[in-house]
Amino acid sequence: MKNANYGASYNYKKKSTFKIKLENFFRAIRQKGRENLTVMFIPHSETKIMNFQISYAALIFAIFIIGSITVGGLYLITERNSMETKNEKISKDLLTVHSYAEGMRIEIDPLRKTANKLKEVTDNFQMVIGNREKLKTTTPGKDEGMGGPEIHEKVLPNKEDSNPQEIELKRLNTKFGFIANRLKGLNTTIEGFKGMLNDMPSIFPVLGSSMGRGYITSHFGWRRDPFTNRLTEHHGVDIVNLIGTPIVATAEGIVKNAQRGGGRGLFVEIEHKFGYTTQYLHMSAIKVRVGDQVRKGQVIGNLGNTGRSTGPHLHYEVRINKIPIDPSPFTRLDKFW
Repeated sequence: MKNANYGASYNYKKKSTFKIKLENFFRAIRQKGRENLTVMFIPHSETKIMNFQISYAALIFAIFIIGSITVGGLYLITERNSMETKNEKISKDLLTVHSYAEGMRIEIDPLRKTANKLKEVTDNFQMVIGNREKLKTTTPGKDEGMGGPEIHEKVLPNKEDSNPQEIELKRLNTKFGFIANRLKGLNTTIEGFKGMLNDMPSIFPVLGSSMGRGYITSHFGWRRDPFTNRLTEHHGVDIVNLIGTPIVATAEGIVKNAQRGGGRGLFVEIEHKFGYTTQYLHMSAIKVRVGDQVRKGQVIGNLGNTGRSTGPHLHYEVRINKIPIDPSPFTRLDKFW
């Protein structure tokens, strides 16, 4: 019990001693703060010496204020320089963006013109190939039917979400995609037409020589016979060129006749699909035999002056189901050859 009282007494004395030391420390500081310093200004000339007294506390406060103002000023100056640097960078970035936008505009204008031109070409091409008329468009009334399956389409961003150049590029990209899809469809259509044209008379029958493919001297229909001068029906066209000029099959088919035939001279007859037949008269040489499978554009003989002929030429006929028709449109039907 005695030991416990002794410990408590010791702790109390220890706390009292610390408190006394702390009070003495602050008392010394207050006393020091009340002491005055004498500041003197002694000029080089013989003038009155200036002096004044200031306490330690006031001096410390003044130093604190001056230091705070100095640090604050340095901070403001640093911030100002930083802001000027940022503003200069922003100005440069804006100039770069403006230059980029101007470059985009210069690039977009030709793309827009090209896209419009491609669309015009594909529209016209489809009209020519398909021989279709444009559908009339009307404003639907409330009783007229409209509809279709639900389609999840890509939506272009609003002007607030993107700049006009990016929106225009996306529109052009969509337009070019549409044109590409249309061209794919046209390509399929063209391939189908080429397949049909491969099996029907569709090219010029004379391959060509130094004078070109030649020229037509007598057309299909009624004419005066060059031997009798009487009006007779001419079942083909006469194409003048040099003797020996290659003659080609105007469509894929099978050789039905290849012989000398009196007034027809050396001639070839080819049977094609869809009821077409073609005949090539007055040849100087024959390069195929009966039963041969010939390709479109394959040389089948040479132009000549055999049979009932007044000079070197090819008499060319086209028949459908044995009925003669004008061959002239068939000589320029295939624009892809």
